[in-house]
Amino acid sequence: MVWRAGWETWSAVAPVQRVPLEALSADDTAKLVNLWPGAAGVATDVSRLDLDAGGHPLLLTERLRYLLEGGVVDQVAPGIHQSLHARVMRFSQVARDLAAAAATLGRPVSFEMLCQVADLGERDAQSGLAEPLGADRGGFS
Repeated sequence: MVWRAGWETWSAVAPVQRVPLEALSADDTAKLVNLWPGAAGVATDVSRLDLDAGGHPLLLTERLRYLLEGGVVDQVAPGIHQSLHARVMRFSQVARDLAAAAATLGRPVSFEMLCQVADLGERDAQSGLAEPLGADRGGFS
């Protein structure tokens, strides 16, 4: 289903429940990798992926995307992961909640859906998005 502005709210389409996420266990990481479309080729590297991501769903998602785009497990310096983590941790809790919601959804979505998944009002979400997208902070744009 493609979400379009103007459609009924997400909660009217399907039940929406906020679920706090904890760090992924090694078993959770293995399950996610095995369920990820096209990830059968990296399934042998699950323990390395778990170590690299440190239980963070966002880092695991980005690492999987990198590998599925042709990257090699040992090509990325470990410092990149710490750097990304440090950048994300500089943001407010609202911005981190939005990043977690985006990583959980794993695909482009509307602003409205992102707000619902992150359980944020429009004003807070706009403020939170300004942080990672802001050029003045060396954001992710």
